[in-house]
Amino acid sequence: MKTTTRLLLVATLASVSSLTLAHVTLADSKAENGSYHRFTLNVPHGCKGAPTTAITVHIPEGIQGAKPLYIQGWDISTEKSKLKQPYTAHGKEHTEYVSAITWANGDLPNDFYGEFVFRAKVSTDAETLLLKVDQQCGDQSVSWSAESHDEPHPAAVLTITHDQHSDDHHGHNHGEHKH
Repeated sequence: MKTTTRLLLVATLASVSSLTLAHVTLADSKAENGSYHRFTLNVPHGCKGAPTTAITVHIPEGIQGAKPLYIQGWDISTEKSKLKQPYTAHGKEHTEYVSAITWANGDLPNDFYGEFVFRAKVSTDAETLLLKVDQQCGDQSVSWSAESHDEPHPAAVLTITHDQHSDDHHGHNHGEHKH
């Protein structure tokens, strides 16, 4: 009886661990305010065995100038929205921002994981930002948008550090490397 109980406990813990790792996450979930950041969304599986055919990341204000990385075989589009608070960068006033990026018409088999990447500047007073992701798998979909990791389908979370010297370089990395 003790062996059966131990095996059941191990199996339960293994399944809970795999569930917590089974959501869309950011490879690097920390960024310094004022810095340019490479956002890598890890998509670990399809939807109930079906391949992923589209990914849309919803980008909150506070992430500026988002540019997606090209993935061969996928169609890429961006959506812009009006900013609540315009900003000036490189001598130009910006009143809109990229509020969503979609990679579509692709085929990421369920047995493979994929990375969907964009680059942008982090500029916010917030301590965390949620990146909500819609995953399409043919006629099935999952919205990774819950605000807590205790809920099903949590959004990807970016934790932001606020260095008092981050404004000295205007958010540019001039050859300095962080390790």
